[in-house]
Amino acid sequence: MADKKKCDDYPTFMCMFREFGGIRRILKEIDFRLAVILAFIITATTYYFRITSIIIEKGAPLFITVSGTMIAIAIAGLAIISSLSDPEFLKALKQAEIFNRIMFMFYYSTVISGLSILSNLFAYLILQIFSNKSTDVAFSANYYLIAPQKVVGNATITTIVPSNDQQILFAALLFLSLGLMLYSVFAVILLVGTTMRYGIYREMYYELKDKK
Repeated sequence: MADKKKCDDYPTFMCMFREFGGIRRILKEIDFRLAVILAFIITATTYYFRITSIIIEKGAPLFITVSGTMIAIAIAGLAIISSLSDPEFLKALKQAEIFNRIMFMFYYSTVISGLSILSNLFAYLILQIFSNKSTDVAFSANYYLIAPQKVVGNATITTIVPSNDQQILFAALLFLSLGLMLYSVFAVILLVGTTMRYGIYREMYYELKDKK
């Protein structure tokens, strides 16, 4: 009970996370499961065709942009809720133990989007590090497989592709970064619904109050 009161007075992320239901609740949510499934299917497909590194190189900047947009949408939604709030309605939400859950959803979706940005940035940097090493013959034999040479005119072109170990590493990075990006999108989509319901609940609350 004391912890509950403390969470109401000082609603930290971990406190609201426990109130929400913790990791067990997160794992049961449809947005999390859908993000994991889609990320796994896409990653497995790109790994099979050995284009994982290409997807990271071309997709990471886009994923970062999408995640940044999700943060902006979450902040806009929070601004809408703030404009619809008043002391009386907030008090009613707190008494019904709803207010902290609503705030947590905004907090959580922003955190997920932030983690998505960091993971995609990390994946992109790791890819660039290995790509730079491939330009050095001394590193090529250790880190990359050298494909058959092609003769174009008077020039000989050597195609260097990631080794099997690197493909696995890139696949893991893609799964993490893509999964977080998709999760952030799905979480914000649900957040839009929460914002809409907040306005509906407020209207219903005052309609019931007027009838009384």
